[in-house]
Amino acid sequence: MHEVDLLLLGRGQLHLIELKYYSGILRGDDQRWARDGRLPEDSPPKLTRRKAQYFAGQPHR
Repeated sequence: MHEVDLLLLGRGQLHLIELKYYSGILRGDDQRWARDGRLPEDSPPKLTRRKAQYFAGQPHR
């Protein structure tokens, strides 16, 4: 949950970027994705949104 691939700092903004490499056929919607021969999993946009919401709720140091 707390693993982050890339954080990009801009003027007054912090961007959380999730990197994925998938090959083959990918099916799903904005909630769940299924790849060839694998069990469905939460979609990367959904996971990234959860991570961003978690970090946004943390106290500023």
